[in-house]
Amino acid sequence: MRILVTGGAGFIGSNVVDGYIREGHDVVVVDNLFTGKKSNLNPKATFYEMDIRSPEIRKIFEREKPEILNHHAAQISVPASVSDPLFDADVNLRGFLNLLENAVSHKTRKVIFIPQEEPFTERRKSIPRLRGICRSLFLLMRYRNSVRSTTLPIIGISTGSNTRS
Repeated sequence: MRILVTGGAGFIGSNVVDGYIREGHDVVVVDNLFTGKKSNLNPKATFYEMDIRSPEIRKIFEREKPEILNHHAAQISVPASVSDPLFDADVNLRGFLNLLENAVSHKTRKVIFIPQEEPFTERRKSIPRLRGICRSLFLLMRYRNSVRSTTLPIIGISTGSNTRS
């Protein structure tokens, strides 16, 4: 199966890529290397250095025709999200919507992502609305899917992390 993994040069994404490759899948990685590292990349994966907000992502979907999109690319710095929430939203929301639009347009069968709200909202009162933003994004995705009359399943996997530091 052909799987596109965003953020595949990061710690979590690169481990996901390695697992897919071990299982025999054909993996494509998109990462802008802002926090990811080339040294994390699996040499058996096809790599594109690109930001998920770029309109050029369309060419990757056209060329690679992924059956699954596994999304791990994100701006995850809490200090950056507090100091520049518009940049945070631009990367995390607009970037994800760009991926979803392309997934729908190019008939990707499934989208998998892991919402990152739990560790932050449980531990940091400085960003209490992050959970609401993530839920709003999920509702927006569901709305867009129904309006676009698509059957693209979007799977949000909760880490269930409620540990306190």
